[in-house]
Amino acid sequence: MAHHKLRAGMTSALVVLLTAGLSLQHLNAQAADLAVTKPTPKASVSSSPQPTQSSPTTLSATDQQILSRIQNAQNAGGCKLNVTATSTATSLGTCNILIVGDSIGNNLSVGLKSQLASIKGVKVTSRSKASTGLSNSWFYNWPQKLAPMLTQYKPNLVFIMMGANDHQDMKVGKKILHFGSAAWNAQYAAGMRAMTSAATKAGAYVVWVGLPVMRPASYAKAMKTLNSIYEEVATGEVGVSYVATHDYFADNKGHFRAWVVVNGKRSKVRGDDGIHFAREGQPVLATYVLDQIQSVFHVKIAQKSPKRITG
Repeated sequence: MAHHKLRAGMTSALVVLLTAGLSLQHLNAQAADLAVTKPTPKASVSSSPQPTQSSPTTLSATDQQILSRIQNAQNAGGCKLNVTATSTATSLGTCNILIVGDSIGNNLSVGLKSQLASIKGVKVTSRSKASTGLSNSWFYNWPQKLAPMLTQYKPNLVFIMMGANDHQDMKVGKKILHFGSAAWNAQYAAGMRAMTSAATKAGAYVVWVGLPVMRPASYAKAMKTLNSIYEEVATGEVGVSYVATHDYFADNKGHFRAWVVVNGKRSKVRGDDGIHFAREGQPVLATYVLDQIQSVFHVKIAQKSPKRITG
């Protein structure tokens, strides 16, 4: 198959602030871990988004060099991930997987570890850190923190999922960049590119996982803004794919739902804050992410206990 240029408590007071459109600059980033309200049970079958991909005809010489570096690293370690393969590998082989992000990223890591646990030769390392993001580098600078992780863990694949704490202004030098402005978007995208390029230069593929539907209205709108940036940046970076998750956890009208039917059993998949994933939802998230990337990397992933929404 031709190469894909790959595009992976809030308190009630916080909700009021978000609804009013105020910056989160002065809010503790950990607020996203607090409860807002209790969910209204709903369930319906989600659509099945596919990873964002592009035609290989736009590959530059530099892009081809990056891709070759990544694939050489896969081959050297015995990892079967391969975006240019013409057939599907029956196993992942020997692969190191690194997962980074915020508390939402930690939800993903728990799910991925559970689904990949039975695969011999696959090592999964999670270095997600709650309350972090790309807009609060004063608290935790992800582009800087990722570099030594790449050296230490030598991943073949890096999953990145963050953004729950990024609905806030950024200070760059003496300037304040307001969330959603052109300047803010450009700065945020630059931080994202710094992370993805560091990983691909280290010989790893990157899967940037988009954010799911959220319940708080203003907050949910902000997360859609972030998802649009993730997809746009991933689309332009070789070795990077964007995996959407929004629709999986939305009802047929696009609204948040906390309760769904998973493998025939009514289950709570989202947390009471309307943001995070409940315990049962974490493997569901991982299942859909792994389902999507199998076609990207032309490899069969034998998940331990896939959990899919059936109603």
